[in-house]
Amino acid sequence: MISSRTRANIIISGLSESPTSNDNDIVKQFFHEVNESRLSPRSLCIQASIIKSVRRLNSSNLSSSNPSLVLVSFSYPSDSDKAIKACSRHRAADFAIVMVSEDRMPAQQAAFIKQRLDIRKLIDELYAYRTIPKRLAQIA
Repeated sequence: MISSRTRANIIISGLSESPTSNDNDIVKQFFHEVNESRLSPRSLCIQASIIKSVRRLNSSNLSSSNPSLVLVSFSYPSDSDKAIKACSRHRAADFAIVMVSEDRMPAQQAAFIKQRLDIRKLIDELYAYRTIPKRLAQIA
């Protein structure tokens, strides 16, 4: 039995809106790409049937202004855990940060994701800065 406090939600950022596809199709395509990734083991494949609902979060509901956040709900917490593990192994994690929390509302999760994206951007900039001497040595 699932308690009322247990949530089986994840938020995916970086999924573009499409005038020809609905959000369900976009999320299914995203998980298809995750499933096809060589980094994601077969035991972590996400079947479309375990997705309970998909809802795009409006920027008016969020503390961030990122309109590309999608809330994906699963029937069971174990399914959302499986989705998180699969996505974390997939290189799509560069543009789709996935996060779940049992005690945060979607707006709080969205703010957390925005913070994580900012941190990731800084880490990427630091990595690029650190590799400048190596790139200069290769040129010379």
